[in-house]
Amino acid sequence: MFLYIFAKNITSKHQVTYFYMVKERKNRLPMVVRIITEKVIGSQEELAQELKNEGFNVTQATLSRDLKLLKVSKIVSSDGYYRYVLPKSDNPDRREVWRKIYSSDIPVFHAEVLSLDFSHNLAVVKTRDNYGQSLAYDIDLTKCPDLFSTVSGADTVICPLKAGASYDNVINHLRAIIPSEVADRAAEIYGGGVFKG
Repeated sequence: MFLYIFAKNITSKHQVTYFYMVKERKNRLPMVVRIITEKVIGSQEELAQELKNEGFNVTQATLSRDLKLLKVSKIVSSDGYYRYVLPKSDNPDRREVWRKIYSSDIPVFHAEVLSLDFSHNLAVVKTRDNYGQSLAYDIDLTKCPDLFSTVSGADTVICPLKAGASYDNVINHLRAIIPSEVADRAAEIYGGGVFKG
């Protein structure tokens, strides 16, 4: 009962955080595109400083995800400096990039996930430092029917399970966003488990 009340109480706060993150991403990504297009940017530090000048404070992890989402490449320019470039405008990847920018329901793969474990009515996901919140955001985007919600810390995401939830269903649902070796390990240890509630 306590966990349900706790999860219910944080849900509205989490939804506000989720809304803010989606809004922030939709505002930030076009700015990243503009900066990369208009300036010679050769490192994430330079890009982070340019974004800061525009009013966006981002972590290195967020910036890495943005660059991956935008399919940004690094090339050597004619003057011998490295610079970031976007796919050409006629490239189908470029259209896909813009679709993703304005979509709020596309979870991102998280290579920084270290483990997935279960304890009765909880799925517990451990990550490297400072990846918990972004992972929780993407777990929520997957809309796993066996999970109530997510609660995140700096390096941990706790997911309360619904009654009758199958550990295998949760593992399989999360395979799209966590490393396969993490999912395989969890399936090996917890396969066939069910939270009866």
